[in-house]
Amino acid sequence: HLFEKLESGEIDAAIYPSSRKLPAGMHELKLIRMGYALCTRPDHPIALKWRETGRIPWKDVNRCRKIQVSNRGSSQYEIYSMDEKTVVGEELLDRAIAVPFFLVVPGILEETDCVAVLPLLTARLFESEDRIAVMPLHPQTELGRGRETFWARLIWHERVDRDPAMAWLRGLIKANAERIGDCLDAGADDAEEQ
Repeated sequence: HLFEKLESGEIDAAIYPSSRKLPAGMHELKLIRMGYALCTRPDHPIALKWRETGRIPWKDVNRCRKIQVSNRGSSQYEIYSMDEKTVVGEELLDRAIAVPFFLVVPGILEETDCVAVLPLLTARLFESEDRIAVMPLHPQTELGRGRETFWARLIWHERVDRDPAMAWLRGLIKANAERIGDCLDAGADDAEEQ
């Protein structure tokens, strides 16, 4: 009930992906453009092959089971779901488990042979803790299927659009998002040079 809470004043703002349309009365500020990554435990055979060749061994990936980040397992209407279908446009893997939050994925990956698709920035944070292996995905969007990127965006209801405190908060969030975006761009440039 996110939009109702924004409209009623129960919450003032939220971070929401650009993959979902906003209803009337909502405003947005695009923060960071994000790609996706295939993730495994660091010593998974797929991660080892990727480190050796620089390529994701899809034949091997297709034999794995996935962790899907989704509210699909609940009784409510599906609002979000992230897996290989999000990126490549078709479901290739059997689902081992669906979880509602990204934060539980590394713990499951560490103990299984499963794979997961996560937003690249989220995956890099987990990778920095040496918890998972991260393989950036580059879908062939020219085939008209899947998404290469999405925007993390700040959303709010028009009732707080002119509120000075909210304008200040949006400015602060935007400045920090730009700083993070610059760091991501620098990291991507470094990776291309290697």
